[in-house]
Amino acid sequence: DNHDHLKKLGPIELRIELYKEFKQLPDFDKLWQHQQVCFMLCTALKRFMLHIDMGGGKTLITLYSILYRKLMLGHKPKAIIFVPFITAVDTWIEECKKHTPQLKLVPLVGTTIENERLLEEGDGEVFVICYASAVAMLAEDDPRPKRGKKRKQTIDPQRTRRVFSGFDTFVADEIHRCSNLQTLTYRMCRAISKECEYGIGLSGTPFGKDVEDIWAQFYLIDFGDTLGPTKGLFQEAMFKKQINYITKFPEYVFDKSKMPILNNMIKHNSIHYDASEMHDLPVKREIKVKIKLPTAMEGYVSRAADDLIEAVRGGKSAYGKA
Repeated sequence: DNHDHLKKLGPIELRIELYKEFKQLPDFDKLWQHQQVCFMLCTALKRFMLHIDMGGGKTLITLYSILYRKLMLGHKPKAIIFVPFITAVDTWIEECKKHTPQLKLVPLVGTTIENERLLEEGDGEVFVICYASAVAMLAEDDPRPKRGKKRKQTIDPQRTRRVFSGFDTFVADEIHRCSNLQTLTYRMCRAISKECEYGIGLSGTPFGKDVEDIWAQFYLIDFGDTLGPTKGLFQEAMFKKQINYITKFPEYVFDKSKMPILNNMIKHNSIHYDASEMHDLPVKREIKVKIKLPTAMEGYVSRAADDLIEAVRGGKSAYGKA
């Protein structure tokens, strides 16, 4: 399947397509045209990747998809959203308050005990947590360490599913953070995503520095429907195998001649909008965002500010002469 034809639809044609897909439609006044297309694909297909340039409204689209199921379908959605930074949690909070106040969002920014308590209570429809915070909650020492090597940490899939139970929607913001199959982040997300009916991957562009990373990202969302059931199969099809002249081991190098084929393949369960394709975007405006620092940083910031003031005045700081 290729969904690019939806980009060419005018407002009236798009509304007709929406009515064909959905019997009831929410108020779309807040959604731009490309966001309506993405909303339709995420909600109808259930597991989908959105590659949209910064400022394109990935957060809003995701929240509207969840809200639609609550208001129009009578469902009781429960989404777990993974974000790369603590500051991104605040972004989701603000967007939810502004655009979808009907949804109750629960930020998981406390200690492991506090986060687990909030998850057990389950009093909310959208839960947002950092990848690193979630991994810290679940990581444990490997019970079978290799002899002579430092004990590594691992993730128990059964415990992961137990802690993050009851979710029907998995959302990976900046999904390229889950590109390495060997990381605890990927293993955690795979276990959680497999239990959810809906899966949404969010990113700015389809490809990063390493083309092979895209297999893991798509697998988390559609479990091989787009790029095959194993990474090895994907590499055999799209890469050249050659011997590394330093290590003498075989390695895979992407066959650039197959980029058109790969670009077409990923359109099966994804859509990409760059800034030039979002024709109805409003004029750029600057938004001031306050960033909350951890409590432990307050003393450091205060001392640094005092030192800066002293330096400007020509005095001495705690680190010596200005």
